[in-house]
Amino acid sequence: MHLSRALTAWAVVAVLVALAGCAAAAGDAATATRAESALLRERFTAGRLARQSAWGPCVLVDSVALVPRSSCARVPKPGTRQFDEISALAVNVARRRTSGASARTLHTAALVDLLWREETLAGVDRAVASLERAAALAPGAAAVLNDLAVARLALAERDQQLRPLLQALDAIERARMLDDTLAPVLFNRALILERLYLVASARRAWARYLVVERDSAWRREATTHARRLAPSRDSALAALGPDELLARGDGPMPAGFHDLVRRAPQSARETGFAVLGEWGRAVGGGDTSRARLALDVAREIANALDAAGADRSFALAVRAIDAPGGGARRRALAGAHADFVDGYALFNRAAYDDAARAFERAERVLRTLGSPASRWVAVYRAAAALNRGDYAAGDAILRRATADATPAEPALLGKATWGLGLSQVRRGAYEAANSYYREAAPHFVRA
Repeated sequence: MHLSRALTAWAVVAVLVALAGCAAAAGDAATATRAESALLRERFTAGRLARQSAWGPCVLVDSVALVPRSSCARVPKPGTRQFDEISALAVNVARRRTSGASARTLHTAALVDLLWREETLAGVDRAVASLERAAALAPGAAAVLNDLAVARLALAERDQQLRPLLQALDAIERARMLDDTLAPVLFNRALILERLYLVASARRAWARYLVVERDSAWRREATTHARRLAPSRDSALAALGPDELLARGDGPMPAGFHDLVRRAPQSARETGFAVLGEWGRAVGGGDTSRARLALDVAREIANALDAAGADRSFALAVRAIDAPGGGARRRALAGAHADFVDGYALFNRAAYDDAARAFERAERVLRTLGSPASRWVAVYRAAAALNRGDYAAGDAILRRATADATPAEPALLGKATWGLGLSQVRRGAYEAANSYYREAAPHFVRA
C-alpha cells in the first residue's frame, strides 16, 4: 500500500469516527442515495451488493485458501475526483451514524467501510456491526440482509474462518425468505454455497439465479461459475450415465471407465444407485432382461469402486442384493431401490413431503433386509426433514446413520456429519456447525 494513500484513507476514517457522535439530521435518505450512487459505480466486493447494478470483474487471487480470496475494483486513489467525492459523501453519512441512526444511514455507512476495508483493518468489522444494527431496525429489509451476507463473506476471506461464511449463508437465507426474486440475493446464495464447497447445491443455486438475471455481464459471470462446478462432460463421463451404461447391452464397459470411477467416486456411487433404481423398476415390471443387465452394470460399478479403494457403501449394497434369500427378498429389495430413486427425483424437485414418504418406504425395507443402502436413504430422508424445518427429526435420523455406518463408508459418514452441521447453521448455532464441518472433512478426504 502506498504511504500517502494509506494516510489519506486513515484520515477519512478519522473524520468518520470523529463525526459519528453528531445528531442525525433530516435528509438521511437523500444523503444515502447520493452516497450509494457514487459508491456503487464500480464493484468492489466478491458478493453482489443489493443496489449494485454495475458489473465489474473479480479475480481469484488465492484459490487454494480455505475461503478463496478475490480482488475486485481498486479503491479510488487519493487526489482523484472520485476519491474526493466519496470522501465528502462519507463525512456527510458519518454525521448521521449515531446511536439513533436510521437503518438506511447505517446501511450506507457500511458500504463506505466495505470500500475502504483493505486500507483499514477494522473496516469489515465495522461494516458487519452497522449492518447488524440496520437489520435489527429493519427486520423486513432483504437488501440489508443481503449486504450483511456480502460483508460476512468479506470477513471470511480476511480471517480465513468458516464461521463468518456460515453466518453469511444464514443472512442470505433470511433475505431469500423475504424475497426470493432479488437477483443479488440469488447471486450471493450461489456464491456462498460454492465457497462452502456444497457443489450440488451451488449448481442448483446458479441455475436459479440465471432464471431471473437479465444483465449479460452478470449472466456471464454466473455461467462461468456454473460451468466450473458442472461435472466434466468428456466422453468417459458421458458414458458413466445410467442410460448410456444400460444402452450398451451386454457389451464391455466404456473405454476409460475404471479411470473415471477412480477420479469421480461420488459420481460413480450416484450412478450406481440410479442403475439399481432401474433394476428395481425392471424387476417390478417383469422385464427380466433389463433387470439382469442393470444388476450386471451395478456389479461392474461396485467392483471398480472397490478397486479404486473408495467408500464401499455401494459395493455393500450390491452384495446385499446378491446374498442368499430367495426371490421374495430380492423383489422386496428391488422395490426399495426403485423407491429410493423415485424419492431422490422428488427431492431434487423440492417436493420434500413426497420425497420423505418414498425414502421412508425404501429405508424401512432396506433396513429390515440388512442392506447398507438404508443408511444412504436415511441421509436423504434427513435432508428432506431439514428442508421442511424439522431439525429435531433430521438430526435424529443423521445420528442413527452415523452410529450405524462402518469405517468402510467414509463418504456416508462425511455426508451425514455435514448434514448435522447444516442443521446447526439453519438454527444459528455457528460454533456447533463449525465443529461438525471440521469433523466431516477427514471423512471426505478418505471417500
